[in-house]
Amino acid sequence: MNVPLNEFNDEQRLWYAFMVASATKADGAVDPSEIEFLIKTLHFLNNDQKSKIKAYLKSEKINPALSKIPAGMTKQQLAVVFTELIWIIVSDGKLIRSEVSFIRTIAKWFGFSNDYYKKTLQWGEQMLKAEKYRRALVSRAG
Repeated sequence: MNVPLNEFNDEQRLWYAFMVASATKADGAVDPSEIEFLIKTLHFLNNDQKSKIKAYLKSEKINPALSKIPAGMTKQQLAVVFTELIWIIVSDGKLIRSEVSFIRTIAKWFGFSNDYYKKTLQWGEQMLKAEKYRRALVSRAG
């Protein structure tokens, strides 16, 4: 995890946890490779906040209220969050249309340009290739 959650306040941490939960379910299912991100994120939350995230994971839709970025978040912090969300999405070894749509929505919410969105999506596609290659190497070892 590259997001400095220890530097975030409670509102920012909870918002980020909702974003991570949204990224994990952007393809309609939570993959085991995405669970690690959830566990690391939940570690920074209190029990009430953890319960909210767990309930949200059971819902089907992405919460549009997440478009309201907590006060004090800088563009650089949003960029770190954005790239982390992309990394979560490709960690399962695939990138489908609903996930690309989710990434585009988040880019708009964060106020990123279309050019920035395209460049970060290209980075995500490179990470996806790397993840597929890693999985192939692991398969070969066994």
